[in-house]
Amino acid sequence: MSGVCFGHHDALVEYRLTVLWLAWPQGELSKMMLDCQIPSGSRWDTIGTDEALTDTDRQIRCVECHDAVCAHPQCVNSVTSRFEHISGQPGCSQIPSNFSDVKSKHPDAVT
Repeated sequence: MSGVCFGHHDALVEYRLTVLWLAWPQGELSKMMLDCQIPSGSRWDTIGTDEALTDTDRQIRCVECHDAVCAHPQCVNSVTSRFEHISGQPGCSQIPSNFSDVKSKHPDAVT
């Protein structure tokens, strides 16, 4: 599965992006998920959105919970390109609106 999501942005997607944006505490926007990990032999390397968006054939994961993520390019109504969890879970602080305050790996972590 490719790590880049180029779906069409309908009203629901734009609404979700607005909710995501509003969920970030003031001054915490620098913590938006701007990095991910890619497999490199027996280890995982960290890359940013620019690299992930240019190589769409790699599987990518969250640096914290190891859930599969997809890269989204900057859109008209969003601040920056970013990564978004495919399924998410409450044990990842990268999703502040859903975080349970207890970090844990995703049950279906990409390994």
